Amino acid sequence: MSLEEKDSDKPDDSVGAIDRFISSKRWLHDHGYSKYGEYLVDKYAKTGRLFELYKTFVDQGIELLHPQKLAFIAGRAGSVDMFNLMRTHNFMTCEPIKTDMLSEYTHENTFIRRDFGVSGMWDPDADHLANNKTYCVRQFIRGAVTTSQTHALTWLHEHDLYEHRPEYITLAIDTKQFEAMNWFLTYTALTEFQELALSACIRGDMQLLNWLKEHDLLDIQYGKPFSFKYITPGVAIIDYVSKSLYSAQKIVFQWLMENGFGSLYTRDAVAHANDAGIRLLIDYGCTRYKLNTVGLTRLIIHKRWRIAILLLDHNLVEINDKLLYNRKCRLFLMAYCLLRRYRRKCRFRMLEEIRITPPHEIVSSFPGGSKYHEAHERVLLAMPGFTT
Repeated sequence: MSLEEKDSDKPDDSVGAIDRFISSKRWLHDHGYSKYGEYLVDKYAKTGRLFELYKTFVDQGIELLHPQKLAFIAGRAGSVDMFNLMRTHNFMTCEPIKTDMLSEYTHENTFIRRDFGVSGMWDPDADHLANNKTYCVRQFIRGAVTTSQTHALTWLHEHDLYEHRPEYITLAIDTKQFEAMNWFLTYTALTEFQELALSACIRGDMQLLNWLKEHDLLDIQYGKPFSFKYITPGVAIIDYVSKSLYSAQKIVFQWLMENGFGSLYTRDAVAHANDAGIRLLIDYGCTRYKLNTVGLTRLIIHKRWRIAILLLDHNLVEINDKLLYNRKCRLFLMAYCLLRRYRRKCRFRMLEEIRITPPHEIVSSFPGGSKYHEAHERVLLAMPGFTT
């Protein structure tokens, strides 16, 4: 019988409800793990009487729920007494839990996001009875984190039961439990927070960014402690914003600029940006770095011409003679000069002239090459098919 079918079967706050549940033998249903029992435990967890309920079942010798489920509920309710009862009555050594048993019980906020490389909050590799106590402790911690039950976390730490795992911080971020995150700041090495800035920018999490800034965890510059093993965080942040530029990332970029983190912008941001990203960089005056020769060559070879034109229009490319010895770059830059200088008045029957034009005459059309402008114009005017 489902809970929806008979509202009168739902437990109330009286001890009599527990007695009626025990006598009904509903706990024998579904391999000993009753959905009604799960509802009962969750109900009493919210009313603060979870320990009383569980003690009643322990006294009767009844194992109401799977230990990992129950440990999570205990952690979420912050019930250290109930967790201790589980330990003392050896209620942590039973058959490992299966993931499909949890699908109807858990809610979306208790799962760690898949894009962080973790399949779910329950341990799929809990296949040894001897390790089940360890997994129960982990579930208790996860439950405590999702509701910021810091007193329970402190109790575990004081009794040498707390073993830190990076996923706990990720779970606290996912469920917006900033009180739990403050606890991690006290009891966890600061190196655990290195990747928070990047994850916040990827997800557009402004609340997390403000929290990091408030705790001086966003001051990531070259030579500072907070640097990735493979790349400086600032580079990764701006690169991701420039490459993808979804609405959330645009907000992040603006937040970084407005809060004085514009120095995190680098040449790599230009190299990987899409056209919207380039426009955002230009709007915020990010012209400190220019795309080097290799970067522009790649853009042209891969036919990302719109971005290349944007960069050239805003003087975000280093133009030199070496660049023009690449035939594709040479043709592209000469065509660009004609298009930008004379718009649609030119015709493209001039490949041979482009081929023989000295590199410095092409360079003359760009900022910094003004002394060649006159010579360059003479070359253009002499081209067949060209009209002013």
